[in-house]
Amino acid sequence: MRTLCPCRLASGPYLEMIAVHCPNALNILDRFHIVAKMNKAIEDGSR
Repeated sequence: MRTLCPCRLASGPYLEMIAVHCPNALNILDRFHIVAKMNKAIEDGSR
């Protein structure tokens, strides 16, 4: 059985903790946060 784990904070330590404590979890990343992180990376790279 898989556990769904919607991730609002897709940071490394958070995802590592889920992998250790819930190895069968399926991480779900929402489109809003993916796009927000991509936009921030592009802005940071253009400076």
